[in-house]
Formats: sequence, structure tokens, C-alpha cells
Amino acid sequence: MLPPQLLLNILKFITFIIIVFVTISFPISCRKIDFSTDKILAIERNKFFSLPTNVPPVLERIVNDMKRQDAIKPFVHNFIKNTGYPAWQHAKINISRLAYQSAEPESDTLVTVPIVKEGASYLSGVLAILVNSEV
Repeated sequence: MLPPQLLLNILKFITFIIIVFVTISFPISCRKIDFSTDKILAIERNKFFSLPTNVPPVLERIVNDMKRQDAIKPFVHNFIKNTGYPAWQHAKINISRLAYQSAEPESDTLVTVPIVKEGASYLSGVLAILVNSEV
């Protein structure tokens, strides 16, 4: 059998090792995964403004204008959270020509874009955009 003083020293040493281990491992295990908010926002923006190939120029014009507006006053994150993502591939384009008193008839284009929340199989809204000389 070991002398009591040696047992006491071993017990103190083991206690010290446990305290050091817990002190070092606790902050590491409680740390959140560092996935930057900027990266998440960039991924959301990319997905929000992603157009399929061979889209009509009017959709490109709308997306470019929305990008400019988002750069001035960011809205994409809240739009996605509250409403969803635009399904650009299912956009409907309606052109109506209005003849005014001028020699040149003007045309307005109404673009309707369905909005779907991620993972949902139903529409959460429709984005209606009137395009004329300005978006």
C-alpha cells in the first residue's frame, strides 16, 4: 500500500490535470462555428439574383436594377426570410402597347415572377414589376 502523503499528492495532481483540461476545452467547445454573416449574405444574394440561361433581356434589366437597389439599401436578406426566392425561370412577360397622342406608341411590360420559400412546394407570393423606360 502507498503512503497516505503519496496518495494525497497523486490526488492533487489528478485534480490539477482535470481542472487544466476543463479550463482549456470548455472555451473551445462552446465557441460557435465561425461562418461569417457576410458569406451567408453573399450566398443568398447570389441565389436571389441567379438567372437561368437564355432569359429575355427584360429580366436581366430587372435583376441589374434590383442589384443596384440592394447595393444602396439592402433588402434581399429580409425579402428571402419573409417571402422567399424569385423563380425567375417561371416569370411571365406581358407587353401592352399604349398609343398616346404622339406618333410613337409607347409600350409597358408587366413581368410577374413567382416567389417560393426554400424547400416549399407552393407559392408564397408574386412579384409584379412594371417596366417602361425605367424599371
